[in-house]
Amino acid sequence: MAGLTVKSRVRRQKMQKKSFEELIRELEGIVNKLEGGETELDKALGMYKEGIGIIKELNDRISNARKQIETAGEDVSESGQ
Repeated sequence: MAGLTVKSRVRRQKMQKKSFEELIRELEGIVNKLEGGETELDKALGMYKEGIGIIKELNDRISNARKQIETAGEDVSESGQ
C-alpha cells in the first residue's frame, strides 16, 4: 500500500471489512445516483472516485479467488484425483 494517503488507507481498510456482496450493493448505489443526474458535480466526482476504489477492491478479491482456485486445481492434479 505504498503511496496511499492516510485517508486512502483508512477507506481501503473499511472496504476490506465488507463482504464482496456489500461492496457490489454499494457500487450499484453509487452508479444509480450518478445515472440519476441529480448529483452536484463536486459530489459526483467524489462518488466516482469512491466507485473506482470499490472496483479496485473487487478486482483484487476476484484476482485472489482466481489464484486460490488455480492452486486448488493444481493440488488436485498433483494428487492424481
